[in-house]
Amino acid sequence: ITGEGKSSTFIERSNANGVPTFSIFAIASKATLNLNSLVVLAGKPGGGAAAGGGIFNLGALSLVNVIVRESVAVLGGGIYNGTGATSGLTDSVISYNSAASQGGGIWNGGKLLKLNGVTVDHNTSSSNGGGIFDANNGQLNVEQTTISDNTANDSGGGFYNDQGAAATWTNATISATQPPTISAGVRLTKARRIFSMLPPATTWPGLPAARLPAVFTTTKQAQLR
Repeated sequence: ITGEGKSSTFIERSNANGVPTFSIFAIASKATLNLNSLVVLAGKPGGGAAAGGGIFNLGALSLVNVIVRESVAVLGGGIYNGTGATSGLTDSVISYNSAASQGGGIWNGGKLLKLNGVTVDHNTSSSNGGGIFDANNGQLNVEQTTISDNTANDSGGGFYNDQGAAATWTNATISATQPPTISAGVRLTKARRIFSMLPPATTWPGLPAARLPAVFTTTKQAQLR
């Protein structure tokens, strides 16, 4: 689906009374969806295990020049990239989404989630991973991407890397408006190698090893495993 631009093409769920709850797009296993130059807006799936407010993906997803915003879910307010799924996001924005549990902007437990030239900002989570939650066995590749001003009530305001998940970062920036506490910046459940990608001056005395300060930038490719 190719729109006429992010200022003119909106695929939106109405908030009027009586409108059923649903993800804007739901991609089945082995199915493929390509979106270009449009806005995905105000998705809200129903049910206690609802996932992927804007986009629920179990297949193959490609976003180019797309905005996903103001969507809500239990997991993955903006996008849910489930087991076995692949998603590639290029020159896109994930913003102002919220999750009642994990991954306000994006929840990833898939074969691959690749972000290139993406902004993930102003997303919220009531639990972990305000911007991105990288779940067990999830693979995440991030390049030329900014993750900023996201919040989580528990851990990883910008990014939460679950045990067993893998993430590779190249020229990416994560920042949060919160102070360097458990809910700001990044939370890693396996972080023995984490400080190899941080300039020494950005470490915080007294901060537990599995938590990062509110702001960090990768200056070259860094891997979290």
